[in-house]
Amino acid sequence: DSGVILEAAMLLADARCDAITWNGSAGGVVGFPHDRQLVEDIEHATGIAASTASLTIIDALRARGVRRLAMVTLNPPAMNETIKRNFAREGFECVFDTHRADIPDNFAMASVAPDDIFKAGLECGACKPDAVIIYGTNTRGAPVVTQLEERLCVPVFDSVSAGLWGAMQRAGKDWPLLVIVEW
Repeated sequence: DSGVILEAAMLLADARCDAITWNGSAGGVVGFPHDRQLVEDIEHATGIAASTASLTIIDALRARGVRRLAMVTLNPPAMNETIKRNFAREGFECVFDTHRADIPDNFAMASVAPDDIFKAGLECGACKPDAVIIYGTNTRGAPVVTQLEERLCVPVFDSVSAGLWGAMQRAGKDWPLLVIVEW
């Protein structure tokens, strides 16, 4: 239900912003059609362009011709299975994923050091995917994206950065994702 999020979007509309984005990764868990509906609901209610981090990741993967991806997450294994099924419905095969069963919530995810994310990204690269995604609300992947791309020689997309990138695109600011990551 997009009720609370829609109410927040209506409050943001008062700021006359150019775009509104849902920068969470819940679309991977509840299914990407829910994100598409959320975007439609926000745009209809506010008249402002909208996006989500998850849909921006999907767009980036498609733009790069990715079929096989590996996924760094801090989620428990069962949640990753759901996320992998939802990516499969979009045409992506998740060939490897990392997980953590010891992190209780999204706020705790923010305490995981970027070095740990980097190490998990290296694990993902061992299976030779077309791309790696760092996927999760509050996951601090942006500081290691460039370093991972250099080591793995594949694109690496961070969902937190992608949320900002998607908002910039919807606002008509066509910045390359690399600029957002390094910002």
